[in-house]
Amino acid sequence: MQIAPPDTTDMEQPQNPAVEIKGQIAEDSRSVSALSENDKANEVMKKTKLSSDYFNTLAQNEAAPKLIKAIIDEDIKVVDGSRVRLRLLDDVEINESIVRRGSYLYATMSGFSSERVKGTINSILIDDELVKVSLSLYDTDGLEGLYVPNSQFRETSKDVAGGAVSSNMNMNTGSYGSSLSQWGMQAVQNAYQQTSSAIGKAIKKNKVKLKYGTFVYLVNGRETKNR
Repeated sequence: MQIAPPDTTDMEQPQNPAVEIKGQIAEDSRSVSALSENDKANEVMKKTKLSSDYFNTLAQNEAAPKLIKAIIDEDIKVVDGSRVRLRLLDDVEINESIVRRGSYLYATMSGFSSERVKGTINSILIDDELVKVSLSLYDTDGLEGLYVPNSQFRETSKDVAGGAVSSNMNMNTGSYGSSLSQWGMQAVQNAYQQTSSAIGKAIKKNKVKLKYGTFVYLVNGRETKNR
């Protein structure tokens, strides 16, 4: 009985040579970059209602309000640089993105003055993306910042003025037995210490209490990018 030789057809065929791929493969970046100071702030607008959102034709013909409303969403004591949580009361549009009412925004408080404290929003997180904005907080009286009748800024000013007066008194009551140069150096040192102490106390006293539910308006700054 004769045995047929094994089929070596597949073994004899040469393997396909490796195909060289030239060029670059484009991939979506998975990194998130910090916002640049040179980037222009995006304009934030109140979302326009559709016709189906109105109950009757009379309301449809009325001019829609443009002011964006929010409330302070916590009871908090703030100092210069404190973060305050806000909750949107309106849907807003930023470019082609929509931030729904009820979303949280965060403002940085600064600019303490007599019975007034300012707040700004510089960025908003939308769908895992940082968007630069420039929103200022306005009170219901139409002025920038929040009206705070319990602000301690006036007492702060008195402390600074009192420190300066105390420094001047020390300069005028130097010892007559000391040399002029020693008297001058001591007076300058006393003035510096007194003024530094007064400013330090002033910074600590720059504190105001903001109440939950306080209404605020969000207004675009002048540097926002026009759509």
